[in-house]
Amino acid sequence: MNSQLLRYFESYSEFELQEFALYKSGNPKILNVPVITAEGMWARGKPIHLYKQRRFHFSLDHTHDYIELQYVLKGHVRTIANGDQLDLRSGELLMLNQRAVHVAEPPGEENLSTYLVVQPRFFDRSLDMLGCESSRLRHFLLGCRDADNRESGYMYFRSGDSLPVRNLTENLLHALAFDARNMRNSNEWTMGLLMLQLANLTENEQFDTNLSSLAVEVMQYIEERYADGTLVDLAKKLCYDLKWLSKDIKRLTGSTFTQLLQSKRLSQAKTLLDVTDMPVKAVMQEVGYTSTSNFHTLFKERTGCSPADYRNDKRP
Repeated sequence: MNSQLLRYFESYSEFELQEFALYKSGNPKILNVPVITAEGMWARGKPIHLYKQRRFHFSLDHTHDYIELQYVLKGHVRTIANGDQLDLRSGELLMLNQRAVHVAEPPGEENLSTYLVVQPRFFDRSLDMLGCESSRLRHFLLGCRDADNRESGYMYFRSGDSLPVRNLTENLLHALAFDARNMRNSNEWTMGLLMLQLANLTENEQFDTNLSSLAVEVMQYIEERYADGTLVDLAKKLCYDLKWLSKDIKRLTGSTFTQLLQSKRLSQAKTLLDVTDMPVKAVMQEVGYTSTSNFHTLFKERTGCSPADYRNDKRP
């Protein structure tokens, strides 16, 4: 780490010295504010701010009205996010959306941690750079930017061994710590490059995002496109990585996309056999099947009888 940056974070602020004295006296100051706002920061016209985590500052569970990135510069720091205990190590990042309930334990004398307080709009360039390729991270950022989104979540990146992540993060910290002039555009590009690096670490991330909105979009797509819908088409529509979309659908619904699609098709086929006089082959084609043998096999597996027998049994 840059020595100038390290000295900046190792120095004690006046508040920290006061809190250290209270801590040593056995009567530490505890902040009890359920929702922390950054209105005063935004009034200064900057959409991103650097905030050093005070080493003897205690707080209770809270949320923010902004996105927060926590970065560990030295040692380790424990944060509880949505009830999950996360032990962040040097070089690791934790991203919290506006509704994540969390609390960070004070780092103490041997550890260093800092926060980036960020307005959602600051990530617009990052989203442009991510394009449609990054699945969970992109979905998370879009959720942060959506004012109507009530989901609570975080993303924990075990990025300690990633030199590019460390370099990009510390470059951003340096620009903010020393208030470099006319750096907003550069900072947005740096953040975008950082997001691209983090998107490549999805195998090493821990996340807790209530993706119920994704499940709703998937079910709505199947409801409307059961006859010709495909996972590839859905992934393009949602700008979602195909592999991760498949995994998230399974995790959210307990079924694969194919199973959900087949269930809807067969349910619709049963309805058409019940209430119309359409020939079985026409029903098959209407709900999206092109193979008669495949349709009959799946239908029998689902109902225990052939389509024709199902219709005859349902009618007097």
